[in-house]
Amino acid sequence: MKIKVIYNTLIPIKGYLAMAMWPFVFARKDARNLTNEDINHESIHCYQQIEVMVASAIIIGLLVIFAGISPWWFVLVPFMFYLLYVLEYFIRSIIEGNNKKAYRKIATEQEAYGNEENLEYLKNRKWFAWLSYY
Repeated sequence: MKIKVIYNTLIPIKGYLAMAMWPFVFARKDARNLTNEDINHESIHCYQQIEVMVASAIIIGLLVIFAGISPWWFVLVPFMFYLLYVLEYFIRSIIEGNNKKAYRKIATEQEAYGNEENLEYLKNRKWFAWLSYY
């Protein structure tokens, strides 16, 4: 999958270089020197986002069919990665007592940081590889 990098002044907020929002990587306009490793890191997040969207759509679909929940829950599917990310960040912040440590211990970040230098990683990556970091 080819990831499109979009340079702008809004996403991500100041202090961050880039942010994955499948199928795009948004980068600060002043970050025109994104390295291949930076793009690979964000591309790993794009794959993670696809996995979470597919899994959450399946789970919600099953709940709609068998538990009778409203199909409106499907509206959450594109945001589920970010909901899980923020939830894990808050839990780790409490456990670690340090925001920077909490950020680096998020499972999806561990996978992305651990493999950002391996530019071939996405070719052989297993589905839901980030789960092994729990």
